[in-house]
Amino acid sequence: MIKRILDTNIERAEQIGSARLLASLSTDVSSVTVAFIRLPELVQGGVLTVGATLYLAWLSPAMLGVTALWVIVTILIGIRLVARVYGHMAKLREIQDRLYADYQSVIEGRKELALNRDRAEWLYRDVYTPNAKDCRRHFILGDTYHLSAVNWFNIMMLGAIGVAFFWLTAWAGRLCR
Repeated sequence: MIKRILDTNIERAEQIGSARLLASLSTDVSSVTVAFIRLPELVQGGVLTVGATLYLAWLSPAMLGVTALWVIVTILIGIRLVARVYGHMAKLREIQDRLYADYQSVIEGRKELALNRDRAEWLYRDVYTPNAKDCRRHFILGDTYHLSAVNWFNIMMLGAIGVAFFWLTAWAGRLCR
């Protein structure tokens, strides 16, 4: 990221603004790091899903159909929850740019703000505080939808196991008669 900033021409860097560049360095870099840390989990989950699907298809194609339908409904609802997470995270990113601009204003204007307490109070009350409240609100909403999506998937996968056991007991009951 530093290399890209250094390679960017001055006009473009000025157009982007130092607050946005600082926000990118502090938040985007950690997001990319987390994505790479989670990549092995994604690969492992994909391999496990393919293996379980093939095994279930071998055991019972009908059960695979029921399970596939269950999983499709789960995914469709989950996608809506995740879309809300992304919406709030995008808004949060915009708000963080504004917060970094506020931080920069305070740091660069600290002498003037120390001399003019009314302006300092205005900056805190009318500029920083609304941005900080918006940041908190979108962070909480994004996190809430994220946890809802995770819990939705967990509950529905446990439900799929319950459906499989129900199917198995109903099917086994027919065979024993």
